[in-house]
Amino acid sequence: MDGDQEIVSGAETAAVLDEKVSEYLAHGAAEVWLIYPKQRHAWVYSGTPVSARCETQSIRGERLPGIELR
Repeated sequence: MDGDQEIVSGAETAAVLDEKVSEYLAHGAAEVWLIYPKQRHAWVYSGTPVSARCETQSIRGERLPGIELR
């Protein structure tokens, strides 16, 4: 897997989302995006050890050069 995206729903807790991110990365995803549409930001997770950054203007991934979501 090169990357996965997760759109956050109101029913998911932070603990559930943390578990999903860990599972995706443990199973080979290079990058995981958690998108919060109402708050208009996203968290991008990647690497070992895991690093995370919050994107507020546009979402850009290291694994998909040239792809940008505003």
